[in-house]
Amino acid sequence: MHDDSASQYSDVNDVDIDQPFHGVDARDIAKKRFKEGVNHHQIGQYNLALVSLQRALDALKEPSLLKGKIYNAIASVHYSQKRYLWVLEPARKALTIGEAVDHSYLQLLALDQIGNSYRHLNDFDKALTALIRSCQLAEATADSKSISQSLNNLGLACKAKGDYAQAIDCYEKSLQLAQKSGGNQKLAQILRNIGNLYHLIGDYAKTVEYYSQVLEIEALCLNKSTAIKILRNLSTACYALGRYSLAVKYLKQRLQLAREVSDLKAQEQSLDSLSINYDALGDTDHVIRYQEQRLQVCLALQNFKLQQQALERLKVSCLSVGDFDRILKYQHLYSRCMA
Repeated sequence: MHDDSASQYSDVNDVDIDQPFHGVDARDIAKKRFKEGVNHHQIGQYNLALVSLQRALDALKEPSLLKGKIYNAIASVHYSQKRYLWVLEPARKALTIGEAVDHSYLQLLALDQIGNSYRHLNDFDKALTALIRSCQLAEATADSKSISQSLNNLGLACKAKGDYAQAIDCYEKSLQLAQKSGGNQKLAQILRNIGNLYHLIGDYAKTVEYYSQVLEIEALCLNKSTAIKILRNLSTACYALGRYSLAVKYLKQRLQLAREVSDLKAQEQSLDSLSINYDALGDTDHVIRYQEQRLQVCLALQNFKLQQQALERLKVSCLSVGDFDRILKYQHLYSRCMA
């Protein structure tokens, strides 16, 4: 955890910008503070970032491109903290400066932050207004990365509003551009958004198609937390399609990743889902094996409800193969859970 208390500035050679600069250029001070604020933001020291960025603003008296960038940076810090109402004022100021100095990219970032914040605040009309304007401005720049990003953000807003057809259209256009100009991380984000939407509307064949592509990219990026989330939805889609063996493959991958990052909740979910898919395949031995492993994880989680569920499934599976000794064992454990 980073200590973001203001006392960390004690070892920084500060320039008091309320006093005469003694030949030090105010713009140089603003640039230094701006860079300092961005660096604090990148490592999660949000309070320090805001202090540095405010000092950068204080050093500049007139509107300028640098001042607009600082306002956008302040908005980004608030956005990272999910303080969406706080994003709006500095982002609007950045937008105003961007218009005054005719800087498209400054305007684009401001509009995206405004639109995305309104989406999180469930004010979808205002979100769409900002993001449609962002798309129009991005198209005027003819920059593929900017257009792709704006379309992706617009797709998120359309999805949030429930306009799934329009969201898919935005995502698909964004994807086409990202495949030409975007990096792996950006491409994975868009593919994941498309997969999420198809999973939401129950088109599991499309879900598998897009999530599979995400996994290929995430394997290169080694983003285990994202892969764990994707593999859950991907295995759910495979189960819905009756592709139980493929679901098992993905769940084993998820279980391995969950163990590597010590995510007990994901381990429990994966083990339970593995037993369900093996049950669909008629493989009772594997059902029992994975429910026994699940029971151990539930004990580690100290979750009595999940322990009871695991024991119930173990009793049913043992009954199906006539293993009455195990049934008595699990009944005894179940009684202890209920006590």
